Amino acid sequence: MSSPTADWSAFPQGYSLLLNEKAQFPQDLSSWRTRIDGSRQLFADTFWIARSTNLERRLHEVRKHPANPLVEDVWACWVHPEPEGGYRLFANGWRGRLAGAPEPAEARERIVWTARSGDGLDWRFDPDPVQARDHESAPWRPMQGQLHGLLFEPWEPDPERRWKMLILDRGRPRQPPGETPFAGTTVAISLYTSPDGARWTWRSDTSLLRGTSGLRHTGPYDPFPEGIGDVLQVRWDPVLEKYVAHTKHTVGPDPRFPFHPHSRDGGATGRYEARVAGWSESDDLVHWSAPRIYAYPDAEDARTPGMYGIYEADGFPYEEMWLGCLSMTANIPDPSCEATPRHAGGYKRNWIRLAGSRDGRHWYYLGDRRPLIPVGPDDGWDAHYLRIAQRTTVAGPVIGPDEVRLYYHGHYGGVPGCKGLTLPKDTWQSALGLGVVERDRFVSLEAGAEPGEVITRPLVFSGAGTLCVNARADRGGSVRAAVLEEDGTPIAGLGFDDCAPLGGDSLRAPMSWSGGDSLRALKDRYVRLAFRLERAGIYSFWIE
Repeated sequence: MSSPTADWSAFPQGYSLLLNEKAQFPQDLSSWRTRIDGSRQLFADTFWIARSTNLERRLHEVRKHPANPLVEDVWACWVHPEPEGGYRLFANGWRGRLAGAPEPAEARERIVWTARSGDGLDWRFDPDPVQARDHESAPWRPMQGQLHGLLFEPWEPDPERRWKMLILDRGRPRQPPGETPFAGTTVAISLYTSPDGARWTWRSDTSLLRGTSGLRHTGPYDPFPEGIGDVLQVRWDPVLEKYVAHTKHTVGPDPRFPFHPHSRDGGATGRYEARVAGWSESDDLVHWSAPRIYAYPDAEDARTPGMYGIYEADGFPYEEMWLGCLSMTANIPDPSCEATPRHAGGYKRNWIRLAGSRDGRHWYYLGDRRPLIPVGPDDGWDAHYLRIAQRTTVAGPVIGPDEVRLYYHGHYGGVPGCKGLTLPKDTWQSALGLGVVERDRFVSLEAGAEPGEVITRPLVFSGAGTLCVNARADRGGSVRAAVLEEDGTPIAGLGFDDCAPLGGDSLRAPMSWSGGDSLRALKDRYVRLAFRLERAGIYSFWIE
């Protein structure tokens, strides 16, 4: 029997509906009933909007912390909020240096280090690297490799396995492939466990294979790739109750995207292709489902000069939905720059874009594709190349009561005045930074001097009946709320004119009306909520 081959009849245009909310979900949901618990309901997408007038959806970039960069000469991977307080960072050094000094270890590639911080800003590295062993009676050695997943599971019954790590292991000897029917160039990602995050024992190789991941149509009988590439994020999803792997792939030919020469000298051989993200699931971190493409740049993305696609992806539950960070990448043409670009076709730049999901598996862009974390100035530490440093276990940011912390690593690898990377990779600068968003304030609905209104889908709530909003009213502005019957008829005593207007800025503002401040009489009854904004913005609502 011959090897499996691809059906190219609708390829790759069949992926074009991915990352587009209305292409995936074209149904008008304005009269579809839904229910809410006490979780905050974000206006980040169109899920809640039945009708709206005179409102603009606005994405809010992170506030880059003034202490940035927090740590220099580091490839930051995973940030762990310690249960007893403080933080631990798991990271590799960068090109033989660590935190502004020569890396304090024998010359080995990708030694794994830990740093500690009380406030998540001021970090101090431990003097010794993370330790690993190949089995329980083997000697300890420095952990060496590229981290792809770091999970702390205090509910694990075996205390020796409460920490779990997926790593491209460079420290454990491997047998050469040899001449066998299934010998190839792939390398398995390894699973290690630990009782404390400091000493790790190898447990198994996994079915996640590092290797060629390009799905390219160059002939009539092209085989599928075996590997998932070198960019991989593994996390636990507590809602789906699955481990999820976000994998790297390239897909082509896709003539909507620029031609990528095989060589940096711009030779004639190459391909039109897009960089995309895949999705795989597991129950045990060892055995994984076949990756499916879930994030694919579309024709609107292709209008960005030099757009290549999605370099890296993640996802994390946030209140009642999921959010994710996509590291977008483009090789941007810049005729004004005389330096030779690092990547053929243009000056490479990566920036962070926000994505969302309502079921945890189907994703789409948020905020009209504007950057959540933009690159810095041309001569800045984060001028050219951004990727997220993940939180342990669930990935994504560190979520506090009033703010969301997105740690990220930034690179500078060019010359002032150029739009992207020009220098060889071994001369890039790499550092850890922090971007901050106030709670829920990723995307808002905004109104100016002319009042705007939004009406939700019909909902039934389980809370006690206090309607709260996360909102901001500028000077002279206000936010008012009303409650409507399912058919849109106003409910007496709960109209806009009965509502005490909200002024100022609040992450949690209870709404009240002349007849009272509780909706408990409406519990178990389908109603719609309406909000009227004037010189104001609203981010989320919920019923406590």
